[in-house]
Amino acid sequence: MTTRTDGTRCEVLTDSELLQLLEVEEDHLPRDVVDEFVRRSARMVEPLTAMCDDPETWQGHLSPWLGVHATLILGAIGGARAMPGLLAAVRRSAYAGRRMELDDRLPRVLAAAGPAAIPELKGLVEGTGDIGIEDRAVAAEALGAIAARHHDRCDDILDFLRPVACTEETNEEDDFEGWEDAPARGAAARVLLDFARPGDRQALLELAEEVEYTGAAHDLEPDDVRIAYERGGPDLDRHVADFLDFYSPEALARRAQAAADRQEDERWAEADEAGKAWVEKQVVALLDAYSASLADPDEDARRVAVAVARSMIRFQLRVQRAAPWRWNGPAAHDYLMHFVAHVPLEERFLRHVPDLVVSFVRFLESGGRVATELRKAVEADVAAGRREFVRMALDAENWGSAKIVIAHVAANGAIPSDPDALDEWMTRLSKRLAAAEGALAKSRSRTPGGSSPGRNDPCPCGSGRKFKRCCGA
Repeated sequence: MTTRTDGTRCEVLTDSELLQLLEVEEDHLPRDVVDEFVRRSARMVEPLTAMCDDPETWQGHLSPWLGVHATLILGAIGGARAMPGLLAAVRRSAYAGRRMELDDRLPRVLAAAGPAAIPELKGLVEGTGDIGIEDRAVAAEALGAIAARHHDRCDDILDFLRPVACTEETNEEDDFEGWEDAPARGAAARVLLDFARPGDRQALLELAEEVEYTGAAHDLEPDDVRIAYERGGPDLDRHVADFLDFYSPEALARRAQAAADRQEDERWAEADEAGKAWVEKQVVALLDAYSASLADPDEDARRVAVAVARSMIRFQLRVQRAAPWRWNGPAAHDYLMHFVAHVPLEERFLRHVPDLVVSFVRFLESGGRVATELRKAVEADVAAGRREFVRMALDAENWGSAKIVIAHVAANGAIPSDPDALDEWMTRLSKRLAAAEGALAKSRSRTPGGSSPGRNDPCPCGSGRKFKRCCGA
C-alpha cells in the first residue's frame, strides 16, 4: 500500500501521518489508505468523528475533501460507534453547502451503522433533533438502505415509512408546512417504490395523484407507481451499491479528467476575456471545419448554421466560462434560453435553432470533442425543450426589440444573423449616437435656452442630412 505523494507504504505511517493524508492527497486518496484506516478503526473513530464535527473541516481553509474522506471512512468502519460522527457530517456538510461532494452516497454511509441506527434515524425522519428539511430525506433513504441489507428489519422500516409518505395531508401550494414535509415524503415514497410491496400500491397511487389534483410538492407521479409495480419485484441496487467506489481507479480517473477540463475551461475563458489572438484563430478554424462539414447547399442555411454555432461558442466562453466544446444537456438548455433573450435572428430561421444546436454538437462529437453520452443528453434536452423554445422565441415580448435591431441592421446592408456583422453595426451605431449626443449638446449651448435643432435643420452629428431624417428620426 503506497501513497501518491512519495511512495511511502501507508502501514508504516503513524496515526497522525495517516490522518494528514486526508488533507494532502485531496481527491486523489487511494483505496489502500482507506483500508488502512479501517484496519486501525479502534484508534481512528475518535479523530475522524472530531473532523466531521469541526466547522473548520467544512467551511475553513483546509482541503475541501477532508470532510468527505472522514465521512466515507467512518462509514467504512461502520457500526454504532460511527453514528455520532456521521450525523455531525450530515449537519455540517449541509450547513456549509458541501453535500454535492458526497453525492447520493450519504444515505448508504449512514446505513453502514446498521440496525442500531434505526431508532435515531426514525427520529430524524420525524423532524426531531438538529437536522434540516433535506436531511430528513437523507435519513429516510438511509432507513431504506438498512432495510435492503437487513431483511429481518425490512417490514418494520417500511411500515414506519408508509405513513410518512402517505399522510392524509394534501400539501397545497400555499401550505408551507406541506412543502416543508415534501422532501421526507418524497424520499419515503421512493423507498416504498423500490421495494414495491403489493400492499403499498394503492396508497402510493393516491399519494401520486396529489401532484395532479392538489399541487403537492413531493414530485411523485402515477407513472412512477405504474413502472415500479410492472417490473415484477424490488429494485434495491441503489441501496446496496458500494459507496467506497468513490476510491475506485475509475472514479479517480474521472475526477482527474474533470480537474483537467476545469483548467482548460479557465484557460479559454481568461484568454477570451483578455482578447488573446489564439482564441479567435481557433474559433475561426473550428467554424470553417464545421461549415465544410455541412451538406446543405443552401448558402443562407449554411450561413445561419455557422452563425448559431458561433453564438454557441460565445455563450460557452462568456456566459458559461467553458471551452467551446464543453456541451451537455443542461448547457444546451441554458443556451436555448439565452438565445431567446439575447440573439437576434430572422424569424424564418428561428424554428431551426434547436436542430442547429444538435448539428453543431454532433460535429464536435465526430471530431472527438464531445463524448457520445453527452451528445445524446444534448439531443434529449433539446427535444424536450423544443416546443417551449419556439413558443418563447416567437413571443414578441421576448424578442420584439431584436426585431427592430434586425430591421435596422438589414436596412444598413449588414446580415442580421452574422454575429460579426451585427457587432460591427452596433459599434458604428454607438459611435454615431455618441457623436450625435456631443454635437447636440454643443448646438444647445449655442441656441437660446439650449433648444434642440429644428426638424428641417442640418443634423448636428455632421452627416449632412436633415435632423428629422437622421438623429431626430
